[in-house]
Amino acid sequence: MNVNISYRPQEVDIGGYTLFCEKFRAERTRTLAEKTTVSGENAVTNSGRKSLRLTFTGRIASDEQPTGLLYEMDTLMASGTGFSVEYGDLVFSGCHLLSFSTEDGGEGVIQASVTLYCTGGIERQEGAE
Repeated sequence: MNVNISYRPQEVDIGGYTLFCEKFRAERTRTLAEKTTVSGENAVTNSGRKSLRLTFTGRIASDEQPTGLLYEMDTLMASGTGFSVEYGDLVFSGCHLLSFSTEDGGEGVIQASVTLYCTGGIERQEGAE
C-alpha cells in the first residue's frame, strides 16, 4: 500500500521570527482543592483550569547572525509582555514566553523549541487553512 503524505510545517510567528513548526504540543490541567468530610469522603471545594502551555519545535531560517534570535527571545522573556500566537486556525491570546532553546547548525537554519504559557482564551479563525 502506497501512501502519499504531503507535509508542510505550520508557520508560527513568535518574537518577530517565523518558526516552521514540525512538532506541536498543548497541555492544560485542572487544579482541585479537596477537603475530607466528617464521614471520611473527599469533597472538591474548588477547581480551576491552569494556564495552557504550548510548545512549538522546529526550524527558523535566519539570514542574520543566530545571536539575533537569542537576543530577541531573551528580551521577550524579560519583558513579560503578553502577545497572541496563531497556529493553524487557532489564535491563542495572553501568551508569555516560558522557555526556549536554540541550536545553530551553521547552515542558515536554527533549530528551536519555544514554550509559552497562555492565560487568555483560544479562538478559532473562520476561513483559515
